[in-house]
Amino acid sequence: MSMGTRSAIACRYPNKKLRRKTQLIQERSILTREALMSAGREIFVRDGFDQARLEEIAKATGLTRGAFYSHFDDKEDIFLTIVEDELDRCQLQREAPSSPGIEKAKPQGSRWTTPQTLEEKRQWLLFLELNLYARRVHRKSARLVKLLDRLRTHGPVSSLCEVFASLGKCTSDKSLSVRSHPS
Repeated sequence: MSMGTRSAIACRYPNKKLRRKTQLIQERSILTREALMSAGREIFVRDGFDQARLEEIAKATGLTRGAFYSHFDDKEDIFLTIVEDELDRCQLQREAPSSPGIEKAKPQGSRWTTPQTLEEKRQWLLFLELNLYARRVHRKSARLVKLLDRLRTHGPVSSLCEVFASLGKCTSDKSLSVRSHPS
């Protein structure tokens, strides 16, 4: 928990006991959300978006569907949150100096190297699933469009496009650009 959050709680709850209880509740909420995201990440990688079930994500963490819905609006919400988190990690790995035991993703010109580590392969599967999901959904939320643009800008798009091209689904980087339908 950040210092800003703690000081905001201190101002709101001058009673030390109540303040500590509030901090514990917030910390537990953060841990629950992280556990749901971790379970969701594994299930989305394994099953894909369409086959993933909220009940299975909740069950993997020992929680109920109600607990799931107190943290996320729906399956798309958790999926997009997970992909956003993966893009953040991917970007940090590219920008940060390599640490022992952690391979750094290295773009070669406009292309990324083939994923080597298990973590990189999981990221690629999530990014690929995001593109597949975007192709299947008819109405794209602004959040989905923004995430696709971010993936195209900061992710391994050239290599993903090669995968789609080999499937006969695209011929250039521009085809990964998906715009929302007018309302």
